[in-house]
Amino acid sequence: MGRLHYGSSQVFEFDDLVLAHIRSIVFSKFNHQESFGLTWISDGQQRSVWLHPSTDVVFEFDEPTTPELDHEWLSEMRAQAGTRVGLRIADAPREGKATRRSS
Repeated sequence: MGRLHYGSSQVFEFDDLVLAHIRSIVFSKFNHQESFGLTWISDGQQRSVWLHPSTDVVFEFDEPTTPELDHEWLSEMRAQAGTRVGLRIADAPREGKATRRSS
């Protein structure tokens, strides 16, 4: 499990493959000075954070190599991150392929 460090004190765990996809979206959005909401389910609770280029964000992975990204899922994630509801992580990619579900 990888970790997303948000701000100075928040740490959220994600599967390394999911975190790699989130990192790609965050880097792309921040590169364009864009902020967005990120929502996911963890331990039966819905969690949301507002990601802004001025926010300290650190990605920490358990594995030393970056998982292969699913470009179709990334495209869907980019489109969703640009909406008013933001990016919603519904399902984790499995075995290198993303499982997608609208929320």
